[in-house]
Amino acid sequence: MLEFSDRRVSKAVALEQFCLINQLPLSKVVAFGDMSNDNEMLECSGWGVCMINGSDDTKAIAQDITEFSNDEDGFAHYMEKHYLIPLGW
Repeated sequence: MLEFSDRRVSKAVALEQFCLINQLPLSKVVAFGDMSNDNEMLECSGWGVCMINGSDDTKAIAQDITEFSNDEDGFAHYMEKHYLIPLGW
């Protein structure tokens, strides 16, 4: 698979701009990704999570890996386990 994009644009740049506009510290952001085009975003966020079915290079830079894939609602399971249950929701 080939993917093309402008060098000046990335998910990391978008995340940085979103945080700047909304006065949110990047250190408080949890970002999820599964492929190489997510790596910069995971690296610039406070906590980068790779989906279990993600690429090996993305898994290598992430701080954590989900237990379930995209098709198994991995994002929802991760949020429930790490945020909702500990908060008593």
